[in-house]
Amino acid sequence: MEREIRYMKEVMSSMMEKQDKFIKENTELKVRLVECEKIREIYYEMEKIKKQNDDFFTNL
Repeated sequence: MEREIRYMKEVMSSMMEKQDKFIKENTELKVRLVECEKIREIYYEMEKIKKQNDDFFTNL
């Protein structure tokens, strides 16, 4: 019985460590996602400006 309890404690400890690791990775991925969304917005704005410039020079 002691052996099973010790084993269960080890398993629980391992699971908690894995959970902590996944939470950390998930948080890092969320931060990267926000950064990518910001870059996408900047790219979109640049494309709008490029189109405006192209339209302007086309109509000259």
